[in-house]
Amino acid sequence: MPHSISSTQIENLVRKAATAFFRTDAYGTPVEFSGWSAMTGQEGAEVTDGGWLDAVHDDDRERAMHAWETSVDHGTEYNTEFRVRAKDGSFHWMNARAVAIFDENGNVSGWVGMMLPVPGVRREPSAVSGGAADDIAPGALRAARAMLNWSAEEMAQTAGISRSTVRRMESEEENRSIHRNTAALVIQALRGAGLDLLVQDGTVNGVRLKPAAASANVVSFPGGNVQSA
Repeated sequence: MPHSISSTQIENLVRKAATAFFRTDAYGTPVEFSGWSAMTGQEGAEVTDGGWLDAVHDDDRERAMHAWETSVDHGTEYNTEFRVRAKDGSFHWMNARAVAIFDENGNVSGWVGMMLPVPGVRREPSAVSGGAADDIAPGALRAARAMLNWSAEEMAQTAGISRSTVRRMESEEENRSIHRNTAALVIQALRGAGLDLLVQDGTVNGVRLKPAAASANVVSFPGGNVQSA
């Protein structure tokens, strides 16, 4: 029988593989953020109380913050991408992921997560507001749910599809295959909820609140743009 792997060994592996490794308390306040200082130059108190967001690109900050607050409020996995400013002033796309740690009573006692560089070059598309679309990019769907504060279950119920289909649509796997009718249901649900969809080449690559509901404060993400209040 193979030897079991301890949680400490797994943590050590993650620390070595990740650009940054972090722990927070139950409320999402960082208590450890190893690797972050080496990458951004931020130290100690600069990282706490949301200070880490100062190192996030202006166009990505609100989306990153909203997604993190949604995860902390609901105890759901955090998985988003944004640009981080390095010490030399350059920006780099990072994928941030975190999961909740639960105590013996099933309550969230803290969070543990990591950041990894996003491979490849991400191009900012020229998207058209309200254009015809028959597909939606995974990042755009995740951003839309975060903006609406919808769980995967709420997204599924509103669109009339299964929760597993929502998860599949949000997957970054290359063999991801979504039926056009399914994508149309999701797109219709998002537009009905008050979101304006940014379309490029028939694919929704970004979302924003309609001008009547919010000012045009742009928030960008890999593969598309998000706008919110």
